[in-house]
Amino acid sequence: MSVRTPDRADSLMSESIDRGEPCPIRMKTKRIRIKTKDEARRTIQEAFIIDRGFLSKRLTVLVVLCALGLYPFTPLGSLGLISLLAVDYAWFVFRRRRILRRYEAGEPRLKTPADFQAVAEEFKGSGLVEPSMSDWHEAAGLDGTPSWREDLRYRVAASCYRSGVVLDVGCGDGRLCWRYHICDPADYIGVDIAPGLLHRLWLETKGQARTVVAVAEDLGLPDQSVDMIICSEAFEHLPDPVTALAEFNRVLKCQGRIVIQSPNALRLRNFNPFHLLSLVFGYWCPWVLLAKVVHANTFVEAVTYHWDFTRQDFAKYVRTCPRLRVESIKGATYRFNPEGSLSHRLCARFFRFPVIHWLGGDLIVLLKKD
Repeated sequence: MSVRTPDRADSLMSESIDRGEPCPIRMKTKRIRIKTKDEARRTIQEAFIIDRGFLSKRLTVLVVLCALGLYPFTPLGSLGLISLLAVDYAWFVFRRRRILRRYEAGEPRLKTPADFQAVAEEFKGSGLVEPSMSDWHEAAGLDGTPSWREDLRYRVAASCYRSGVVLDVGCGDGRLCWRYHICDPADYIGVDIAPGLLHRLWLETKGQARTVVAVAEDLGLPDQSVDMIICSEAFEHLPDPVTALAEFNRVLKCQGRIVIQSPNALRLRNFNPFHLLSLVFGYWCPWVLLAKVVHANTFVEAVTYHWDFTRQDFAKYVRTCPRLRVESIKGATYRFNPEGSLSHRLCARFFRFPVIHWLGGDLIVLLKKD
């Protein structure tokens, strides 16, 4: 994505999209267009409902508590509530399968840097600003999301650093370096396909950090030239994770480490106990998890990659990479502030317990090259 521009350009984007004017894009595969603001909002809403049945989270918890409380007095009433939960879970499975199949059959699918560059150029040619994560938060109604959630993710990545040269793949504006200080800027290499974002990294570090315009599958760096590789919230968007990991392995020095932060297929999507039971089986049988591979792009009529990974996926990937092995895989959640209120601190500790941590929405994968 391009770097966010001043407020006037942002208002131009909002005004143009609010008018509902379609902006056609000519791709190699199919003609698509930029979505209106309402269409973008509906796409995000669908991404939320795909994770639940027809019962809300609060209502699901209430039904579970009532079923448990009524069982000693009216087993039949309790059985009725359990049946309601079973129907809710069946609806969740049916709707999720249907939406995922529609995604996987969708066209065009944005695969190559040229595809994304064509979209960026069309936004620019249409007088619109290419959407950033801030635009996504606005469309999703999450403007008030606390900054500590984003901070947690970067701090976890920074805590894995020991010494040497850091390669940040999909670095964006390189804030892992200049805001979260993972290492000295002279030891930091930021890789991204967006020159505008890399320019900010160059400015923030006064030219000390090295910037590389490249894709994860072809970094253009010498063999065994970096000590650590970070890929945070980018690995899931790659068309070919196997090829990308092989490229990471090529440029990584012996005894070096790779840290990948990505979505977790084994995440707790809703509070239905039947869903929780499916996660227990899913730990060994990933096919029951209904993992996402692609999804509808929020702002244009196209399909983009968004993998939900399992521990089996990474075990399979490293088998193709000589000398690379999985050192640890943990689930993580960034919904609770470990330095916040008492309730947040307790929940943050609870989700670090063995087994429980697997229910987090993200994975932290640590790989080592022997």
